Amino acid sequence: MSFREAPLTATTLAALVPQDLNADVKIVDESVSKIPFHIKFDLVGISVLTGTAKRAYEVADTFRKNGVAVVLGGVHVKLLPDEAMKHADAIVVGFAERTWPRLLSDFANNQMGGVYEDQLPLKPGMPIPRRDLQKRFGYTMPNTVFATRGCRGRCDFCSVVAANFGWHKRAVDEVIDEIRQIKSKRIAFNDVHLTDDPEYAKELLKALIPLKKKWGGLASTKVAMDDELLELLQKSGCGYLLLGFETFNRKSLSNINKGFNKLKEYKNVIKKIHDKKIIIQGCFIFGIDGEDKSIFKNTVDYIQELKIDIPRYAVFTPYPGTGALADSRLFIINNEPES
Repeated sequence: MSFREAPLTATTLAALVPQDLNADVKIVDESVSKIPFHIKFDLVGISVLTGTAKRAYEVADTFRKNGVAVVLGGVHVKLLPDEAMKHADAIVVGFAERTWPRLLSDFANNQMGGVYEDQLPLKPGMPIPRRDLQKRFGYTMPNTVFATRGCRGRCDFCSVVAANFGWHKRAVDEVIDEIRQIKSKRIAFNDVHLTDDPEYAKELLKALIPLKKKWGGLASTKVAMDDELLELLQKSGCGYLLLGFETFNRKSLSNINKGFNKLKEYKNVIKKIHDKKIIIQGCFIFGIDGEDKSIFKNTVDYIQELKIDIPRYAVFTPYPGTGALADSRLFIINNEPES
C-alpha cells in the first residue's frame, strides 16, 4: 500500500478512451504494483515527472524493444519534449482531454506519431475518472478529485510554474456532481492551490457542505487571512491542509519568489487554522542560497515551537525550466576557474 493519495492521471486518461475503440484498459502504478512487461500490449502510455524520468525512459525503452508503441506525457515531457521524444513513438504536451482521444484514434488507424499538443483552456464536461481500474486498497486516500488546474504563483522552485499551465477552474456543479458519486466519506483535492481564487473556493466550499465529506488539500499561508474562507473550510469538512511555509529565513523567501509568506504571521496563521480543527502539514525546503548548516536545527526548533502537526522536508532542486535552474547555471558560470 502507498501512504499517499491516488494519482488522477491514469484514471482520467482511461475515462477519455473513446468507447468505439472497444479498448481493454489496464492501469499500473509502479509504487503499488509491478509492471507486467510480459504482457503484449498494443499501446503503453506513461506519465513522467522529473524525479521519475530516468525510470520512465527505462520502462518505455523496454516496451519499445518488445515491439510495443509508447506514448509519453506529463510535466517533464512538457518541459523537455525533445528529450522525451527519443524514448517514445509519440508525446503529449500539455493537457490531454482533447489530444488523448485523437491520439488513440490515430493509433487505431495506424497514423499515430509525433507531438500532440494542447494549451487550450480546460475542457468542460470532464468524464468521471475510472477509479474502478486502480488497485483496490492501494492508497491511503483512493478518492482524489480536482477543481482547479495550475497556479498563479511564481515560486522559483516549482515545476507547475515552469510548465506554464496557466490557471483553470472547473464548473462548481461539475466538481460537486463528481464528488457526490464517490461513496466514500473521505476525499482529497489534488489541486496545487485550491484557494488561489478565494471567491471560486468559497462557492465550491458552500456547495460541498451538504455532502458532509471529510477532505484535505493544498493551499498557501494566505488562506488564514480570510476569515470567511476559514469558516467555510471548517464547515465543508476540511480536516487537513498542506501549506508551503518553505523556510523561516526572510531573505530565502524573497529569493524563491515567495515573499507573500510573512514570517511574522506564521504563528497567527497556524493558530487560526488550528482553531478550526484543521491539521497542518507544513512543507520546508533546505538548500536555498545563503543558508548554512544552522538552518536544520533552527527549522526543527521553530516547527516544534509553532506546533506544526506534520512537517515535510525537501531539498531545493533546480528542476528544468524553473528559476532555480537559472540560478544554478548562473552560480556555475560565476565560479568557473579563471583561465
